[in-house]
Order: sequence, then structure tokens, then C-alpha cells
Amino acid sequence: MQKSLQRAAQLRKKYNFLINAFLIVLLALAIAAPTVLNLYFVSFLCVLFVYMMLSISLNIADGFCGMQTMATGALYGMGAYFAAFASVKWGMPFIPSVLVGTLAAGVIGLVISGSAYKVSGAYLTLVSYGMLQVFNCIIVNEYEYTGGATGFKVNPLVLFGHSFNKVEKYYLLLAFVVVFYLLQKTLFHSQWGRDFFAVKNNPVAAAGLGINVGKWRIIGFMLSSMMAG
Repeated sequence: MQKSLQRAAQLRKKYNFLINAFLIVLLALAIAAPTVLNLYFVSFLCVLFVYMMLSISLNIADGFCGMQTMATGALYGMGAYFAAFASVKWGMPFIPSVLVGTLAAGVIGLVISGSAYKVSGAYLTLVSYGMLQVFNCIIVNEYEYTGGATGFKVNPLVLFGHSFNKVEKYYLLLAFVVVFYLLQKTLFHSQWGRDFFAVKNNPVAAAGLGINVGKWRIIGFMLSSMMAG
């Protein structure tokens, strides 16, 4: 038994090294990409980075907490619209507008999880799908506020008085992806992460060990919502 555990630890260490080496090479390629690619492919990679961040957000809710949600896209859209409102309608700078979108998505996620934290599996999926449809109806029908299905034009990205071009936006999004990945990895190895996985794998046993299942589901869904926003 002891030899098996030692063997498993050695394999884990080996594969962690290979994965980390692969990620470092991937990051180096991503940093060098704008020097060899044209603006079309740079724009494509910017969209890819956004989807990578949304995937990490969904992984917090589904992979960590076992909450199968279809509302990630809606929360992303709500955060984007609130950030755009803060920038265009209220004249706020970039960083405060992003914080407004993040907090708005977190509050909406808190409301959803607070009303649906006792359901799981397919039932939670149905609740989140209903929210997705409500969001779609609001965007399409409230044209004077949202611009309908076509949206509305936002202000150029300006940070500390500097207007960002396409390549600089690329590096900014790449930095966000790295931050999201590090947050996810830190959460995975933290006490919060262990509580999330306990709730996901066996909520009855977790409750028997004194873990508040409802509280951690709400925290996980809210955290996922804020990252999506």
C-alpha cells in the first residue's frame, strides 16, 4: 500500500511538471503571436480568450461545485451590459465600469442561487435555462436601453489616459486569462476548494461533517457569476 501511494505521488509530480511546462510554452507562444499574425487572427484570439475565461467561470460552478448551469452566457451578457452602461451612460472610466459589471453579475447570481440552491442536477439546469431565456427577452424587447439584438456602441478602451489598440487589447485579455487561471488553481488547493468538492461529490456526507451545503453552493455560484461578468 505504501509503495502504491509513493508511486502515485511520483506520477502526480511528473505529470504536474509536464503540464506546467506545456502551459509555459503555450503562454510564450501566446505572447509572441501578435508579432507573426495579422489583425484578423489577433481578433480571433481575443474572442478565444473571452471564451476561455467563461470556461473557467463555468468550471467553478459545475466542475468544483457540481452545479450544472446554463446561465453563464446570460451572466456574461449582464455583466457586459452593466459595464457598458456604466461607461457610456454614466461616464465611468474603464476599471470602475468593469467592477460595476462584475458586481452586478455577482448580485444577479446571488439572487438566482439564493432562490434555487436547494435544487440540483437537471432542476438547476432548467432554472438557469429559464434565466437565459428571460435575459434574451429583456435584451431584444428593451430596445431603448439595450439597443436590441444589435447592441449599442461603447466607448473606446482607455486606461490611465492611454487608448488601447487591437494588439494592446490582446495582451490585456491574455493577462486576464492568466489571472483567471491562477485564481482557479489557487481555489482548487484552498480550503474553499475542498469544501466545494465535498459538496459536489457527496452533499449528504459533507453535511454530516458540518459543511453548510447551501452556503457553499451559493458562494460557488456567486463566484462563478462574478467571473463570468
